[in-house]
Amino acid sequence: MNLILIRHPRTVALQQRLIYGQSESDLTEEGKATIELVAERLARETPAAIYSSPLKRCLVMAEAAAARHEGLDVQIEPRIIELSCGVYESTTFEEALAMGGEDAHRFVYEFASYRPKGGENFDDLKARTGEFLDELASKETEFDGKPVLLFTHGIAIRAMLSNLLGLSMEQLWHINVEPSNIVRIDYDPEHAFGRLIGLEDPDRFTI
Repeated sequence: MNLILIRHPRTVALQQRLIYGQSESDLTEEGKATIELVAERLARETPAAIYSSPLKRCLVMAEAAAARHEGLDVQIEPRIIELSCGVYESTTFEEALAMGGEDAHRFVYEFASYRPKGGENFDDLKARTGEFLDELASKETEFDGKPVLLFTHGIAIRAMLSNLLGLSMEQLWHINVEPSNIVRIDYDPEHAFGRLIGLEDPDRFTI
């Protein structure tokens, strides 16, 4: 199964160093400029399907990519939305700490491994993305070797890589997936074996 995971463009919230998880954020001008670059790059593919997180920062790029492939619509998939940061959504880490208590302290210093109030941890994210990946694997013959495009988020991509490559969260922090990056995975569902076969940055694209 050929999977192409695409992180959304750079956002204002990221520029402001906010913890924004499942909150919406406008794109920066730099982020907007990468949409057509990524869409044009992916125009070289013959995708079997295109899925996107429901958040606008993913959808805008997914729709630009789908426009290059007549008859192929974007399918919204809630299970590949970003990690929920609960009560700490739209705060900085400093503001989260200022909220006080053990919950705030553990959220900041055990980020992603700790489940904050009203939020998720990495295991939760890995479980829901894993369920979706299992569904895709069951449709492998329908895809007929064509890639499946998934427009999603930084930590969600790490969760999917954990499922596909068998890597721990700690190991995955060594894989840097910047906004608008394209990650290519070859996955064999029968043997539960995945390979990272490419990581592309739009700053280095040759169109």
